[in-house]
Amino acid sequence: MTTHNNSFRLTDFGFHLWPSPYLFLVLQPFTIGPTASSSKEEPDAYLDGFRHVAEEARKKPETLKNTPHRSVVHKIDESTFDDPQ
Repeated sequence: MTTHNNSFRLTDFGFHLWPSPYLFLVLQPFTIGPTASSSKEEPDAYLDGFRHVAEEARKKPETLKNTPHRSVVHKIDESTFDDPQ
């Protein structure tokens, strides 16, 4: 499973993970970035979503490999991206 599989699956539940500006420094980062105005329920909801996706990854990995299912998010072909190493 990759970060992209997980983030696409979370979009099916209405969550959005921001792209990290440090993609080439940290391999497969997650950035949820709650703000100071977020209620405690918002980060808790993210954690519940992460737990659900982690459980799916263990029991039904094909669900994550074929995401998104209920979202208009589109996958980008990243094979042409250059690694600035």
